[in-house]
Amino acid sequence: LDRLAGLSELARRIAHEIKNPLTGVMGFAALLERSEDPVASRRFAGKVVQGVRQVDHIVKSLLGFAKPDRKRARLSSVAEVVADAALSAGLPTSRVQIQGQRELRADADALVRVLTNLFRNAVEAAPGVHVVVRVEARHGRLELLVQDDGPGVPAAIGRSAMEPFVSTKERGTGLGLSLSVRVLAYLGGDLDLMNPGEAGACFRVRLPLLQESAPPVVAAE
Repeated sequence: LDRLAGLSELARRIAHEIKNPLTGVMGFAALLERSEDPVASRRFAGKVVQGVRQVDHIVKSLLGFAKPDRKRARLSSVAEVVADAALSAGLPTSRVQIQGQRELRADADALVRVLTNLFRNAVEAAPGVHVVVRVEARHGRLELLVQDDGPGVPAAIGRSAMEPFVSTKERGTGLGLSLSVRVLAYLGGDLDLMNPGEAGACFRVRLPLLQESAPPVVAAE
C-alpha cells in the first residue's frame, strides 16, 4: 500500500509538472492561430517553443532518473572535474576552493553531472555564493564535502530535498538532486545533505575510487 501510494504521488507530481508548460503551449498556440500581426505571431511562437523545451527538459530528466547512462568511465582528477562543473553551472572558479586530495581521480562524466547540479543550486540560491570542496579518500571511496555560504536548505524540507519534485525554486522541477542520487547509486555511490536547516548547505558526495588500467607489459626481445 505504501508503494502504491508513493507511485500515485509520483504520477500526480509528474502530471502537474508537465501540465503547467503544456497549458501555456496550448494557450499561446491558440493565440498564434488567430493572430494576424507578424510581430505578435513571432512572440507567441517563441512562447510555444519555450514551453515545449520545458516539457522536453522534464521528460529527459525523468528518463535519466529512471535509467542513468552507464558508459565506460572517463577518468579525470577532482580538480579538473570541479573546474568543468563550475563552468557548466556559471560559477566563477575564483569562487570555488578545493581542499585536500585534489588529484584523486573519478568517473568524470558522473561527477561533473552531480557537481554541476550542486553548484547551480548554490548559485541560484545566492548569486554571489562561494563554495568549498573538501576531498579525501576513505575505505576505497572518493568522498567530497561540498559546502556553500548561501542560505542553506530549510529544515522543513530537510533530506526530502533528494526526492523527486521537491524544490524550493519557483520554477524548479525538483529533479536535479534526485537525479544526482540515482546517478551516484548506479555507480555504487551516494549523496547526502549533512546540515538541513542550517546556513551554508553541505552535501557529501561518495563514489568508488577508480584506477586507470595498467599499461600492457611488452616483452624484451
